[in-house]
Amino acid sequence: MNDTPQGLPRELSRQLHAQVDATFDHGDGAPLTLDDVKGKARSIRRRRTALAAGVGAAAMLAVILPAGLALDDPGNNRPSPAAPSPSEAVEPTPNPDGTFPLTLDVPEGEVPRTGYIAGDARQLVTPDATFDLPGDFLQIAPYDDGWVGIRGGGYRPLGYQVVVLDSDLQELSAVSSNASLAISADGSRVAWVEARGNGGDWTVVNAPVDGGEPMRTPTSANAQVEGFIAPDTVAVSHFDEATGDTSYGQAGPDGEFDAIPFEGFQRVGGVTEVTGLVAGQTEFRGDSTCSEVRNTDTAQPRLVLETCDHQLGAFSPDGRWLIGYATYFDLGSPTVAILDAATGDPVVEYASSRKPAESAVVMAAAWEDDDTVVAVVEQGGEQAVLRLEADGTATRVSDVRDAEMSIEFFLPQHLFAQ
Repeated sequence: MNDTPQGLPRELSRQLHAQVDATFDHGDGAPLTLDDVKGKARSIRRRRTALAAGVGAAAMLAVILPAGLALDDPGNNRPSPAAPSPSEAVEPTPNPDGTFPLTLDVPEGEVPRTGYIAGDARQLVTPDATFDLPGDFLQIAPYDDGWVGIRGGGYRPLGYQVVVLDSDLQELSAVSSNASLAISADGSRVAWVEARGNGGDWTVVNAPVDGGEPMRTPTSANAQVEGFIAPDTVAVSHFDEATGDTSYGQAGPDGEFDAIPFEGFQRVGGVTEVTGLVAGQTEFRGDSTCSEVRNTDTAQPRLVLETCDHQLGAFSPDGRWLIGYATYFDLGSPTVAILDAATGDPVVEYASSRKPAESAVVMAAAWEDDDTVVAVVEQGGEQAVLRLEADGTATRVSDVRDAEMSIEFFLPQHLFAQ
């Protein structure tokens, strides 16, 4: 869950990072020093001005798609120019500690089936085509033979609109909203929040992607959809501006809003309707964190696992695995792992070099399918999308762009959207 009430400042604070955590250590050199971090910060500040100018515009784009869904809609598209040509596979070589290198120096691969957004170009890149996006959209997903997306800008009262578009990406309707959008694992439903009456009337909308009649659940101000906790039920968080507290509930098919047992979570990293589990941070220790996976079914034991080795992110589409990040990082995670959702044990982990000249950070990560993660990785002032597989195989699936304190690519349900 976010620490502040509205999405764009929160996403900015969590996305625009390019620093390796100084405490990271996996055995190939000395830990980063405070001087290393300060030097990076000075370089970052020099480029902050250009980024800040785009905060309300194309800098904050994301696409929300069910893992494994390839976009092939007609309309405003052309053959994708951004995909690198696949190159010969290279057998992955692990680090001495068993992790695999997190680096842009990997073979080229095909565009992920879920696609990604090239931010500055305002383009949605898919395996089949590249789509020009009509404005400053934060998120976009297939809906009713067209699209539904979250558009940022000077829209009262919250700075966002949920916009329904046709297959040619022409606007059909727009309603005040916030920055949250969720889609079910099988791609059959999509959910968002509408704020009408100058922000006094809030509703969670849970709609079939095929355009059928949506379910509408009245809710309170500052509600945000966190994901689907059951095939027809959406987990919702509420941020109280007065107290700074966050509470959680579920918008069900009966149109009623009910509490759910998310107490104790400082931040929710992922929910899954497949198993009814929720993962998130439960403790901050100053230089580390602890997280838990819990059942939302009260008939099951509440605690599934607890770990202080990783921060927990999104579940895989089949609910079997989780994305894991470094237990503590300030400005970008130097590791990304696929974890067993039942035990918290790593299936595979990718880790940055500790040498400052070779350090890399994960800016965003999402699932392409049940076994494969795609991640936005920055290294040496350059950024690209990587495909990271469970056997340690990594490929670059986008072009490489200059980036420092800027986000060049956005993924389905990216790392810091929650």
